[in-house]
Amino acid sequence: MKRLLVRVKAAITVATVVVASMVSAYGTLTLTLEDERGNSKIITDGGADDLYPIPGVILWMGALPNGSVWTGKFGFGLIDVGLSKPVIGGPFHPQMDLSIQRAHSTDAGTLTITFADDGFDLLGNKGIATLAMGGANNQGTIKAYGLVNGLTVVSLDLLGKPWSGTAQGNVSGLGPADILAEKVVIFHSGAGYTMGNISLEVQVVPEPTTMIAGALLLLPFGFTCYRYLRNRKRA
Repeated sequence: MKRLLVRVKAAITVATVVVASMVSAYGTLTLTLEDERGNSKIITDGGADDLYPIPGVILWMGALPNGSVWTGKFGFGLIDVGLSKPVIGGPFHPQMDLSIQRAHSTDAGTLTITFADDGFDLLGNKGIATLAMGGANNQGTIKAYGLVNGLTVVSLDLLGKPWSGTAQGNVSGLGPADILAEKVVIFHSGAGYTMGNISLEVQVVPEPTTMIAGALLLLPFGFTCYRYLRNRKRA
């Protein structure tokens, strides 16, 4: 029994070290806002403009500079909340969520919000990306994209008050240095508001060879458990 526990603890330790090294080596979480005039703001997880101290969460409130029409509402500014690993999902389970609490414009304009993170890995397998969003606005349109290394793998183009939708796309595979991102483009034809939530998740679709390899890796552990249970029964 002691030998079995030692082996299990060793396996857990190795897995923890691998995951921790991946998160520390990558995992650059950023939120970028840009308007039609080229005014922009970049917020980094844990940076000076991030109002939430926990890693994996970005909270920002403010207004774009230089006379941008995107000023927020009632003096509170634009408010965005982004969630990623380790708060939701993980290195092997890509999951991101962007909440637009207040996107108000004083005139016609376009606001582009990009929420990006890296350090994900599908272990060479394929995946299915699901993009889901819903919210409300009093005019204009909203488009959302799920991107891998800057390439769109899934997208939604919605109209309506309120608006909601879901779409899926294929992902050929992610490596530990690849970047996953949600990109939202809001267009207002005049003064107005948009608010809502956008989520992106990638579910792994294991290759048959990977499944067989995984089963083979578990054989020694299964055999050890079998021997322990058999010896215990005899005793």
